[in-house]
Amino acid sequence: MINRVDPVLGRLPDDDDLPYSFHRLSPKEQAWRGRLMLMTWIVSGNEAYAWSVALADDEPHNTESRELVASVSDQSIIDELARRPLGT
Repeated sequence: MINRVDPVLGRLPDDDDLPYSFHRLSPKEQAWRGRLMLMTWIVSGNEAYAWSVALADDEPHNTESRELVASVSDQSIIDELARRPLGT
């Protein structure tokens, strides 16, 4: 189960719709990978692609992705989600 209290992770699809591999991640991994998924979904409009990017597990992808996520504020992600509702 993911942390639905988190202001960003709470915007992910319902738990039943999340990939099994996401559920198996530690809370710390879920935090940055969930944000990466939402950021990718906002830009691409493609949920499957966003999950494939967020769950890719190799270097240097992981390091670069963590740095990218750290450079974007939660409020920026929330604001973009308000402008571009997912799944529409």
